[in-house]
Amino acid sequence: MNTETFIANTALSLAGASSTIQSLDERSAEAVKCRPFMQVVRRQTLEAFDWNFARRRKALALHGDAPPEDMWALRYAWPDGCVQFRRIQNPLGEDADPVPYTVELSDNGAEKTILTNLEEAIGIWTMDVLDLSLTTAHFQTTMACLLGSFIAMPTSKNPGIKRDLLGQYNYMIGVAPAFNANESSAAEKFPDWITQR
Repeated sequence: MNTETFIANTALSLAGASSTIQSLDERSAEAVKCRPFMQVVRRQTLEAFDWNFARRRKALALHGDAPPEDMWALRYAWPDGCVQFRRIQNPLGEDADPVPYTVELSDNGAEKTILTNLEEAIGIWTMDVLDLSLTTAHFQTTMACLLGSFIAMPTSKNPGIKRDLLGQYNYMIGVAPAFNANESSAAEKFPDWITQR
């Protein structure tokens, strides 16, 4: 069973369904309920938090449009596959003040762009992870709660289940930093006399 099907079956169970599916592509009533929402639920759950597994850090490419006059010095292109832009890396380090920026459409209104004053900016963003096997169990459960809230009414006709699943989704997002921390470790700062040896 692939990860997407596992998430759908978890959502079905949470929403009160008595049956599961073998594939989202099948014609069962359960698959038909889940299928339309999988993409938006995935993207919404990715947008909601700065997940380690979906984080990308890369130099931004300059955009062809000039930045708004007297407001920002530079306009960068929106990164490919970016579902949520998080921040611009401060060259002075992680503990330095955040680099000011804003997101704005290009002149023709067809593209998102990033405006800032920092030259050679490195962006940090959340990728739209399509392969859900790359995600964590915590993310998958969080996504299942949100999907379950979408299908709760057509599945159980119980508004209380929908409300409870939305509450559980928000709780899971709230505790995500603790789970994220298990996948990383802060860089240890050694005294100068060690680093200069």
